[in-house]
Amino acid sequence: MSKFEQTYIMIKPDGVQRNLVGAIIARFEQRGFKLVALKMVHATPEHLEKHYEDLKGKPFFPGLIKYMASGPVVAMVWEGLDAVKTGRSMLGATNPLASAPGTIRGDYALAVGRNIAHGSDSVESAKKEIAHWFPEGIVQYRSLLEDVIFELRRTVLRGWLAAASRISLLGRQEDHSSQAPAIVIKAAIITPGKAVSLGECILANPSCSHSAESVQGDIFCSELMCVTAFVNSSTVTYQMTALTRLGWMAIGFGTQTADAKTVIMWPNSDESVALSQRTAPALVEPVPDPNPPRTTTSYDPFINLSSVVPRLAFTIPKDDTIEQNAIWALGVSNSLSASPDTNLELHLDSGNFTLNLANTIDTEQNPFLDPTPSTASGSLSSIATSSLFPSGDPSTNDGTPFQTFEKLIVAHAVLSVLGFLVVLPIGSLIARWLRTFRVNWFYYHWLTQVIFVIPVVVTGWALGP
Repeated sequence: MSKFEQTYIMIKPDGVQRNLVGAIIARFEQRGFKLVALKMVHATPEHLEKHYEDLKGKPFFPGLIKYMASGPVVAMVWEGLDAVKTGRSMLGATNPLASAPGTIRGDYALAVGRNIAHGSDSVESAKKEIAHWFPEGIVQYRSLLEDVIFELRRTVLRGWLAAASRISLLGRQEDHSSQAPAIVIKAAIITPGKAVSLGECILANPSCSHSAESVQGDIFCSELMCVTAFVNSSTVTYQMTALTRLGWMAIGFGTQTADAKTVIMWPNSDESVALSQRTAPALVEPVPDPNPPRTTTSYDPFINLSSVVPRLAFTIPKDDTIEQNAIWALGVSNSLSASPDTNLELHLDSGNFTLNLANTIDTEQNPFLDPTPSTASGSLSSIATSSLFPSGDPSTNDGTPFQTFEKLIVAHAVLSVLGFLVVLPIGSLIARWLRTFRVNWFYYHWLTQVIFVIPVVVTGWALGP
């Protein structure tokens, strides 16, 4: 069950003719579902036969196709928590006389053959019907109401903190009694105190004691994605948390896309996770890097795809970097291919951030890691821009100093606007004004263009990408 589950709902010709389209849409909106596709269509018999192909052997099939093709229908895709099952419940029983009052069929219909609407009966059927009725695809966006409708689990460290909040997780040892080694998880008593390396507990030492109050690392959050770094003795584990629909997430080590060593992760159709290390030769999509300077591996204990806020994680060898400049990017769809060189769709958003790997993450005071009543109902936007991050600087939109190439882009924009929309028109207006009482007005116009307009316009053009 996912809050991003989708279902196909179709208002039949009787619902359209009875002007019930608005009332039915209102019920789904008021329930909290998000509309991601909508169109009115007069379907052909062939299209309807494909839709109802599982009923082809029924005696009523010809009459059903004839009726459904008699007028327009309204095809919709709704998205939300347990959308298929809840959508069917809202519609009511197939026989309106058996539908409970308050359901759509229970309130608006009397006969099976005129039961107002159709709804997908399973997740698999929904996917098939959505592809059949919307081959062009659906609209993907983040509803601002999600923060209000859903209980947001903001515990970025939930993968390990649930067990480590009162007792420490975690020793790790291999069972050599069988041919295939097995990982055995032990519990250790917490010794509150200074921050320690997470890897001492999770990655190496079976008898370690781990602090429930703080761990070494840093955290950054935007409105769409959080990045948490856990510093270990020889590695750094990065956990990426999606605050919207998860297609893929990426971290690039550097200040801009060009030459940044990028790690991209995405879930596959079999619920496995793909990892790809890539490098962009310029401001273009990164391409697979066969020889990355540091080899990363996915870290399964911190990966959770079933949570309301899905998380992916990888481990990378530690270097001497303390102030880690990085780029984040998130996409909301992917090809579900496990191939590391698969093409990915354009990101929904991206930005720059900086993590201080010498810092500590306070799990007791940080509301993002330990929600309290005062912050549980707050918006992700307000949390992402508050001071709850130890030193993970927000993206450039939120205060991080512009990089050199970003300053050049801003200067290009400012000078171009100033040249074409301010200085150039002023030169023309001066010429028109002076010509009314001066014979030599043209010289003033010429001087204005040469001294002011040309330098501004040419400089702005030269600074362009």
